[in-house]
Amino acid sequence: MADHLTLKLEGRRITAKCFQAAYKAFVDMAAEVARSVAAAGDRDQPIDWLVSVDSGSIVLHLNPDPEQLSPEEGEQVITVVQDGVRALRLGTPPPVHFTPRAGERLRALASMVTESNGDLSAVRFGRNGAQEEVTVAAGAVAPATRRGYVDLGTIEGKMAVLWSGSQPRFSIVDNVTKRKIPCYFEPSLWDVVKAAFDLDLNHHVAASGRIAYSANGSPEKIHMERFRVLGGRGPRPSVVDMVGILK
Repeated sequence: MADHLTLKLEGRRITAKCFQAAYKAFVDMAAEVARSVAAAGDRDQPIDWLVSVDSGSIVLHLNPDPEQLSPEEGEQVITVVQDGVRALRLGTPPPVHFTPRAGERLRALASMVTESNGDLSAVRFGRNGAQEEVTVAAGAVAPATRRGYVDLGTIEGKMAVLWSGSQPRFSIVDNVTKRKIPCYFEPSLWDVVKAAFDLDLNHHVAASGRIAYSANGSPEKIHMERFRVLGGRGPRPSVVDMVGILK
C-alpha cells in the first residue's frame, strides 16, 4: 500500500453514530491539510481521498488521490498531518499547513473517547501502519495566552434560521461541533441563499470565507464569500455501507 494515513477505533461497543463521527472528523482533518497544501501551489480545489479498510476490524486507511495531488504533495500532506497530531499532543506549535480547522477536527476525534462513557477505549492515528493513540491531551491543547483569531476556511452543515436586513445571515449547524454558527453574507447573495433555504431545511451547505475563532480554536462566526449547496451530506459512503465493508 502506498503512503497513507490510518485511523483505528478500539472499544467494547462502537456505534454507527460513533463510527460516522470519527470517520467524518478524520477525513475532514486530512482534507483540510490537503486543501492548504494545494492552495500553496495556487490550486483552490477540494481534494478527494481513496478509502480502504482492514477486514474484521474498524481500521480505515486514506490515500491521496494521485489524480489530484502529485506524489510529493501527497507525502507532504501525510507528513503535515502526522506532525500536526504530534505537535498538539506535545503542546508545540503545529506545522504551517496544519490549519486551525484541522486542529478542530483532531479535537473532535480526541473528545470522542471521554464522551463515549467507556464504550470507545481508544482512537489511534498512524502513518503506514505505525500508530499512536490520539489522547484527550492532544485535543485539549490551546495555550491560555492565545487570543481569538481569523482564518480562511469552510464550514459544512445544515442551514437553520435565515435573517434578512442590512446584514443578512443564517445559522449553520456545524457537522463536527454540532453548534449553530452565525454566517454573515452580502445582500447580493440573498437570492441564492434564500433559494437553498426554501428548497429543504435538511439541505447541507458549505460556507467559505473568513472564520472568526475563539482562543480555544472553536469557530464563532463566518463572513461568507462563497456558498455551495451539498444536497445532503455529500457523496461519502454511508455508515451502513462502511459497516458492511468491515464485516
